Amino acid sequence: MMEYLNRDFDLYINNHCNLSCKNCSVLDYNGKVTITTLKLNDVKEILSNLETQNLKIRRLTILGGESTLHKQFKEIVEYTITKKKHYDKLRLVTNGLNFTSDVIEICKNFDIIR
Repeated sequence: MMEYLNRDFDLYINNHCNLSCKNCSVLDYNGKVTITTLKLNDVKEILSNLETQNLKIRRLTILGGESTLHKQFKEIVEYTITKKKHYDKLRLVTNGLNFTSDVIEICKNFDIIR
């Protein structure tokens, strides 16, 4: 039986953005980037650890920088969907400034877009 964790899990998939917000969670207080860019294989490894530990989380959030700018955004979302049994809701945090028709189509897979 899967152990249910009533928690959220954040996947910061990239550190680049099309804005320069002073309060960005990707930057430290000196304006230096604090996270790296994950590749699809990194995401697979992280989610496979959930599977290995037989864990289910409440909400899986994909964010960045601006996650829709990630070169593998579509592939990451598609893979994440295959692991739906390990989370209840899939959420995207975005500034909404990169909503091309392709991105909009991919975003239809999210339960929550913020």
